[in-house]
This record gives sequence, structure tokens and C-alpha cells, in this order.
Amino acid sequence: MRRAILITLLVSAVGFAADDYFSQWLNGPVKLIMTDDEANTFEKLQTPEAKFTFTRIFWARRDPDPDTLVNEFRVEFERRVAYANEKFAVGSIPGWKTAMGQIYVIWGPPLRTEQKLMDSTRVSLWWYGKLKLPQMDPNEAFMFVELHNDSRMYLLPPAPPTGGTLIDWAQRRAEIQSATLTNIPFRYVEASAVWNKRSIEKPELNYDDLLYTGKVSTEYQVKLITFSWDAGFSNGPTGKRHAQISVKIPIKEMSFTDAGGGVKKASMTLHVTVSDSKKEKLISVDGPIIVQKTQDELLRGVDSAAEHQVAFDIAPGSYQIELVLEDDLTLRVGYLTQSLAVPAGN
Repeated sequence: MRRAILITLLVSAVGFAADDYFSQWLNGPVKLIMTDDEANTFEKLQTPEAKFTFTRIFWARRDPDPDTLVNEFRVEFERRVAYANEKFAVGSIPGWKTAMGQIYVIWGPPLRTEQKLMDSTRVSLWWYGKLKLPQMDPNEAFMFVELHNDSRMYLLPPAPPTGGTLIDWAQRRAEIQSATLTNIPFRYVEASAVWNKRSIEKPELNYDDLLYTGKVSTEYQVKLITFSWDAGFSNGPTGKRHAQISVKIPIKEMSFTDAGGGVKKASMTLHVTVSDSKKEKLISVDGPIIVQKTQDELLRGVDSAAEHQVAFDIAPGSYQIELVLEDDLTLRVGYLTQSLAVPAGN
């Protein structure tokens, strides 16, 4: 007979220790397009609410058309990251971390590419046209080279500009000798920083109020999603328990949009992470939460909740569970971390 132990918590989605989540965000693909000033500002923020608000302002600064329902810049950024991970991953290194992936995420698809052999070495050339960036020849290609005959492509630094000194050429040779899969040559780092600043559509929208007063205009304030969760356990594979995490989200916390045919649709993404006492991640599960209802169903069930389950096998012991909800329409976020005690089986 199956026996389950249920632990039910009704909590504010603020959580108790958001450091891991925000550290992952700050050091993830978004760091490729973040300015140094933004990174420094983010590091100074103290509360989850302030940091979530920062993310809203971060994307809003780059939104080319605030009148549309989606942020086209963010959609394109996420598409580039997904493409880089699919095409440029090397072993355990995600594609966005490789030099080729970084260039693709920052600069987008090249206007023209060429694959060739130079002295039996495989070379991939990417042209982006006349970018008009400092210290870069607008007609020079990004050159990726298979330096070690292992199918791994390394980005070479550009040739020094006309009139370059012996020191410039020596520095280039040194960068080639120390090239790694994730290294971006210094001049490309400088050019990328300039490019990232140009991508900000609303430079007047800044973080000063958030940083110095902790308050921002109502438009960017984050009202965190509140939700509840419980955990049930049953016998699993040898030495482990089968855990089922159930997340309940009040319908009134969800944002619905017209899906056609008289149906309203809400879409969220749930991230569940379980770590041990050493903060080593043991479980990481992401999944969509899709709710579709008619207008009448929404009116009748305004006080009801949508439920979503995540299951995994884990050894008995004490852990920390982190749950993050992201509303795909409004970008509102819910967050919590809590201890998770997995009991021994019978």
C-alpha cells in the first residue's frame, strides 16, 4: 500500500535565500549583453524584490516597441541562445559559452559565412558588414580556426589596424597562443561592449531610483506571485524515494490572454532545483504550465487554483528546494527556497 507523507506550505513567493537563482541569472547568457554598469548595480541590490525589479527594467530598456505584447529584443536574444546551445556546444560546455556561441548571441547571424581550408586547417569566416566599431576594420571577418585538429573552433584576434606597432602584433600572437574555447579576444570584448550599449533603446530608463531609494515607478514594480506547494513521497528504486512536488497557483495570480475560440490562455514556466547541504545541485527540472479556460470558467473559478506536478527519485535526507515561477506574458516572477526533508522508506 502506497504511503505518502505530505508537507504543505503556503508561502510568499519572496523566499528566504535567492542568492543561487540570481547568481545563475547574472552569470548566465544574459551577461553577454549586460553592460558593466548594470552588472555593478545588480551586485549592490540586497533584496529579491529589488533584483526582480532590476530584471524588468533590464529588458524594458532594450524593448524596441513597448506597445506590443512581447519584447522583441528578448525573444530574439532567447532564440540566439537556444541556437548557440544547439549548434556550438562542445562536450559539457554549453554553446553560449563558446567563443562562436558568444559572438552569435551578441551580434546575431552573420551576413555572410565561408568555410575553407588554410594549410590543412579548417577555418570558418563570419562577416557582419560595416559595423563602424572602434579599432575594428569594418570589412574584416571574424575568423574561427580549428587550432588543434579536434573539431573545436577558436576565435582568433583581429589583425592590428593599419599602422599597428610591433607591440600590437606581439599581443595578437600572445592571444592566439593562449586561446581557449571560451576566450573572446580583447578587441572583440571592447567592440561587444560598445555594441551592447547601442542595443539599449531607452538609456533614460535607469536603475538610480531602485539603487538609491529602493523605489521605482509603478510600471516596473514587481508584485511577486504567491503560490503554495506540497511534497509527497513513496517507495522508489533501491535506496531512493519517489518524490512528487505539487505546485498550486491561484487563478487570480495568472495572466490570461485570448487564445481564440472563446478560450483564454495563461502560460508560466516552473523551475525546480534540489540541492544538498553543500549546495551541489542534484535535481533540476524545468517545465511549462499551461492553463486554458473559457471566460465563464474563469469567473466561476476565480478563487480556484491551477496545479502542476513534478516528480523525481531522490535518496532520503535533508535538502534545499528552490521553486521559481515565471509568467510568460507579464514576466512576473514567484520565488522561494525551503528545506525539504525526504523520509526513509518502509
